[in-house]
Amino acid sequence: MGELILAASEEPRKLSVMLLDEVDEKMLKANKKVRKEKEIAERSLRDETIIEVPAGKRIRIVMTSSKERKAK
Repeated sequence: MGELILAASEEPRKLSVMLLDEVDEKMLKANKKVRKEKEIAERSLRDETIIEVPAGKRIRIVMTSSKERKAK
């Protein structure tokens, strides 16, 4: 479904992953800046995972569907 790779850093970091609700019609009509702020404020399910990332490590985030996971 999607993949994101983030570059390594000289400093340790924290990666925060948060589950969000689906976008509604009203949200789609808002401009991009307003939509991004509202996504964080209104759509957050408060289900957050924080991962400690050591210095010098890259981050690879892969999103898959249930069907893809079963096929492996």
